[in-house]
Amino acid sequence: MFNKTTFERRHNNENFDVAKHFTFILHDMVFVAVNDNAYVLHDIPPETYLSSRDIGDGRTVMWGLNDFIWLGYTLQNPRYEGRLLGRLSTIKIVQIGEEYTLAPGIRDSWQLLQTHLLEIYQILFRTSTVEMLVPNHYCSPPFPSSYGFPRQYRTHKAALRSSHQSRHAFNLLMAAVSFTIMMHLPEKDPSNSNPSWARKLEEHGVHPDYIQLVKESAIADFNPENKRVGCILS
Repeated sequence: MFNKTTFERRHNNENFDVAKHFTFILHDMVFVAVNDNAYVLHDIPPETYLSSRDIGDGRTVMWGLNDFIWLGYTLQNPRYEGRLLGRLSTIKIVQIGEEYTLAPGIRDSWQLLQTHLLEIYQILFRTSTVEMLVPNHYCSPPFPSSYGFPRQYRTHKAALRSSHQSRHAFNLLMAAVSFTIMMHLPEKDPSNSNPSWARKLEEHGVHPDYIQLVKESAIADFNPENKRVGCILS
């Protein structure tokens, strides 16, 4: 831990190599994860993110708080593509009467995505094979709709801002689903077999075609190339 001025001075020195994706600045202090070529993290402040409203889009590295233990699975560069997530790639604001809102077709598709991802998250969380005591202050991911994408606004700017905030919240919901998939220990599944998490979803009534959409998406892609934010552990 060192102050921002020291960080900037050392960072400009070619001999100083810090892990770029594991560095962040908070209250004018720079923190880095314990990785190669990185300083050891000391003296973690007692409070950081007090609620889901403080998380932003989740793409800033932070320590692994019990409240948001799924947050480390947030994608560094979310890919809004494919049959499942492609609907998030477009934000179009339209005027209805004297108010502005996300285009109804996009809005409805976002609402369906939220409903289905929340259902998958809840099923996988309940049926996890990992023995885990849920912390008292554990927080489920926020509903993207709580950031207002279904509503109408007086100005185009307000509707656009709400849509972007809602899409950021989808990043967090996607991370939570990835977390619950990992709670089913997919690395222990035989290769080329239907993973245990997918079988659990089928057992609880999720349509196989929708499960396939999740498999094809970045949510279930744990390859190193699909980089995730990670978290800092003390």
